Amino acid sequence: MHCRQLAERLAETNEVEILTTCALDYLTWDTYYPVGESFVNGIKVLRFNNKFGRNLKKEKFYRKLLHRRIRLIKNFQYVHLVMSFFRKWRNGDIWVKMQGPYCKDLISYLENNHHKYDALIFMTYLYYPTVFGLRIAPEKSILIPTAHDEEPIYFPPYVNVFHSPAFIMYNMESEKRFINETFNNTTIPSDIAGVGIQLQEEACRFSFKQHYGIDSDYILYVGRIDINKGVNELFDNFREYHASDKNNLKLVVIGHAFIEIPKNENIIYLGFVSDEVKNCAMQEALLFVLPSHFESLSMVVLESLYFKVPVLVNGKCNVLVEHCKKSDAGFYYNDKKEFVEYINYALDHKDILRQMGEKGKEYVQNNYQWDVILSKFEKAFDLICEQSRPNIS
Repeated sequence: MHCRQLAERLAETNEVEILTTCALDYLTWDTYYPVGESFVNGIKVLRFNNKFGRNLKKEKFYRKLLHRRIRLIKNFQYVHLVMSFFRKWRNGDIWVKMQGPYCKDLISYLENNHHKYDALIFMTYLYYPTVFGLRIAPEKSILIPTAHDEEPIYFPPYVNVFHSPAFIMYNMESEKRFINETFNNTTIPSDIAGVGIQLQEEACRFSFKQHYGIDSDYILYVGRIDINKGVNELFDNFREYHASDKNNLKLVVIGHAFIEIPKNENIIYLGFVSDEVKNCAMQEALLFVLPSHFESLSMVVLESLYFKVPVLVNGKCNVLVEHCKKSDAGFYYNDKKEFVEYINYALDHKDILRQMGEKGKEYVQNNYQWDVILSKFEKAFDLICEQSRPNIS
């Protein structure tokens, strides 16, 4: 969604093309969309087929090989030495291919046609199209890393990923700080942009609670329902809450489920819903909760703050903590006890929640407007064009 919104906004003043795969599901990379050219909201999209799906067993094997070589790294001062030593180690590239999406046709197209483009924007550092695509024309490449402190980022191929682009556009200050400390790449031009948050402000046309038969307060999660998003921990924490507090507080969960939803009368799973329903669910929630350990921005947190609903987030994620501190509109927990305490505090101090909500909206309006974000990309484009212009003396 971040990528799509950015592309559509940039297309207002630039000619934009999208190069992507035919996959829909990141767990398999199976073909879903047809190969070839199509148009989405007026933007040309070129889709390429993957050579093979995601082989989790092979990926796990190569991941273990890489992990054994970096697991003793506990201090950043040793990271550069070890990563440099293994920089050209072939297993790193093999693991990237195994992880996928292994879209060799996309890379071949880029090798033959990169001269058509003034700038190449690679979205998210982790996957094959970025790792191999950045090697083609780094002098006019912009990386939007969406990075966080996770095991793969220390693997050898990512040294080149964070040292080769002409420009890096970070989402958050904490993300930029982490990447600079890890890769010592402060000489690469960069800025912090994120994404614009501009939602429909009209009142909901229906009551979310009444529509779904909810007769109590509820906390809300929206997103991928996955172990990698910490949702299993959220379910555990919520059960812990009800073990000590016998009230009717509900947990409403919206999104595609990759794990089983617990059978619990206080957990309401809605699957996919329309934007209107999602927005109404946000506006009526007591708190928006995000248990993820790894985020580089989190659009749903910003959307919730825009709707004046404070957030409850995982204190182990620096980006989410940064949102809470800068906005003064959220709580961050580090264990089950704090999770329970903050929910009880929210239930007992709804007047303070309203004040926090006002601050949350002000934070989003001051920091996540499209005109500011797009101007930063235009400056990056200008810099790349200036650097590529022939020096005539």
